[in-house]
Amino acid sequence: TAEGEKTEFYLAPAEATPTANSKESSDGSIGNPPKVASNLDAARMGIQVDWNVDEANWNELLDMVKPMQIGWVKVQASWRGLEPERGQLSGDAAKLQTYLKTAHAQGFKVLVSIAKAPDWARSATSGDGPPDNPHDMADFLVLLLGQMGDSIDAIEVWNEPNLLVEWTGTLPMTGAGYMSLFRPAHEAIRAYSHSMIIITAGLAPTINTAGSANDRVFLRQMYQSGLADFRDVEIGVHPYSWGNPPDQRCCNKVAGRGWDDQPQLFFLNTLDTYRGIMAENGDTRSQLWVTEFGWASWDGYSSSAPEAWMAYNTPDDLASYALEAFGIGQALKYTGPMFLWNLNFANPTTIAAQNQVAGYSLLVMDTSIHPRPIYDSFIRLRRS
Repeated sequence: TAEGEKTEFYLAPAEATPTANSKESSDGSIGNPPKVASNLDAARMGIQVDWNVDEANWNELLDMVKPMQIGWVKVQASWRGLEPERGQLSGDAAKLQTYLKTAHAQGFKVLVSIAKAPDWARSATSGDGPPDNPHDMADFLVLLLGQMGDSIDAIEVWNEPNLLVEWTGTLPMTGAGYMSLFRPAHEAIRAYSHSMIIITAGLAPTINTAGSANDRVFLRQMYQSGLADFRDVEIGVHPYSWGNPPDQRCCNKVAGRGWDDQPQLFFLNTLDTYRGIMAENGDTRSQLWVTEFGWASWDGYSSSAPEAWMAYNTPDDLASYALEAFGIGQALKYTGPMFLWNLNFANPTTIAAQNQVAGYSLLVMDTSIHPRPIYDSFIRLRRS
């Protein structure tokens, strides 16, 4: 999901993934994951934070993450904002450096997702997308890491490149097009550090439309274009589940509801399918890093919900689903850290605009920071 934007997800046709009565992945059974929050490993838990706040709010946000008992924070950095002119980092880069150092000093590990090429690197005159020349991003990474690399533990190379809103430009919206960007980015990061964690872009769960490319096909194309040759990267995944609980598989149809009849709409189906694609391509070393996941509601907002499925679950459901999903991920051998989306994207503007990002937010940013019921429920369950 692009930072501060509403992302559309598209229904998908049926696919060859396990049903609720099928055997689990041969790589390790999900079994009965722990539902007691105290059993979870904080070192494998994270949350995405909007860092476009002042320093006092940033410090307050970190203080509010601490009782969640989460070991990672994720930020998405706009390349456009950090390098508005070729070869020159902006004041926002200095701000980001300060914020990441503060997060490190407070004991958090940091994942940075890089997206949105600046205008000078693109011939496209609209939308967001990759640079015309992939090596421009590699040069940017050299600058970025030179300034703040000691405060970054992991980098996700781009965000949802199978959506046109994230990939408008001259590079094709295919797995091959993405890999042409990933290769020089990987080389630049490895030139800086042999141990920094590198993650492929999490893909949006979707089908082929005018604005999207099927994520399952896209991942297979990435492998066909050489992804398996990289023995030192992890695979990003965004297993959103809409109104469906994390322990259910497609298709759990409920009378009177939608968004429950396609495999892309289920957390477990996406994890299983991605792992199956990895196995098809001989990739048994990489882990799936869940760089975005979560459940949304419009509970407590004055405007009407942008989607009907946001009314399916209570705030307590959302918190328990998130914690259960963390448990499922930690019970699997092939899943790395998971990042809940999101902490603080709700504000009067996103709420009034009925922007879906506000539905996923645990906090509301106004003249002060207001916890939503899901935040309070998460803390209560985490302490239980």
